[in-house]
Amino acid sequence: AGGCGLCVSLCPAFALDLENWERDRISNLLPQLIGEMKPPKVLVFRCQWALYPPLNGDMSPNVRTIDLPCSGRIEAVHVLEALQNGADGVMVIACSEDDCKQEGVSAKAEHVVAKIKGQLEQIGLGERLGFGSVSPRYEGKAEEAILQFRQQIEAIGKKGKS
Repeated sequence: AGGCGLCVSLCPAFALDLENWERDRISNLLPQLIGEMKPPKVLVFRCQWALYPPLNGDMSPNVRTIDLPCSGRIEAVHVLEALQNGADGVMVIACSEDDCKQEGVSAKAEHVVAKIKGQLEQIGLGERLGFGSVSPRYEGKAEEAILQFRQQIEAIGKKGKS
């Protein structure tokens, strides 16, 4: 189970899964994590290899993280389920291209997120998905990106309210 998971996220038939990072395993984490947060609720999917400092509870009661084998593992289904379970915003944090252990996957992950964002825009939720490419070598940059996204979500307001 050392792959990045990009093939799983790109498979249109949902025929692939990644051992220890199964679709259902990720989905089952969402209700509890989101339920623990205070509004505006921001769920962050991030690469396990980046070794960012822990954010859960430390940064804010509004933010929770789910580590993925790589940001390339993100799927539209998880973004939609997060929003359905009450997240006000979802962010994907990828390694910078120079720090990516899975050559070139960080840029591909950004493309996947852009595609998901385009789908969300069709239902008026595009601004609720964010993407950041951050090097863990620069302390505080991940937190800065998340804080900026959280402020954007706060400005938009809760889902379903203007």
